[in-house]
Amino acid sequence: MAAWIKGIGLLLMGLGSSGLGVWYGLRFQERLAQLRYMNRILEMLMSEVRFGRCTLPECCWRMAARTREPYRGAFQEIYETMRENTGESFSRVYCQVMERHMRELAVRPEEKRLFAGLFAQEASPDGALQVRSLEQYREELGEKIERLERESAEKSRMAMGLGVMCGLLLIVLFL
Repeated sequence: MAAWIKGIGLLLMGLGSSGLGVWYGLRFQERLAQLRYMNRILEMLMSEVRFGRCTLPECCWRMAARTREPYRGAFQEIYETMRENTGESFSRVYCQVMERHMRELAVRPEEKRLFAGLFAQEASPDGALQVRSLEQYREELGEKIERLERESAEKSRMAMGLGVMCGLLLIVLFL
């Protein structure tokens, strides 16, 4: 009976370790997907400012209708806060709300800060300056995405392989 329980325990340790490797690989893929979506949002914002000639709060209202959560809720909250005219600057409201809504995303803190800090400097009334600023952030994010895409398959495979190998090592050690 004890050998049977030991065998099940070893099998569960191996599966758990392998599962952890798979989870890490999937989390990396999710991070890459989130960064791509953030890049898409930047393109939509640039389009709204450049061609729609919208103010930034109006852009947020339009973006709330075109994006998914958590961005939808963030853009809606930014628009409503700015509509209430509490006296806070757009850049401050944008940073605070985006940081709060992006907490659970599978991206690194510096990537969250990059997106949440899009309008960290006081927003300029000149649309061309706003577009240039957004383009700069989009280029930076694009470079990060390209680098991660090159590393993606390799890191995912390595994470899964290490998970399986650690599981096998644990099984061998406990035998």
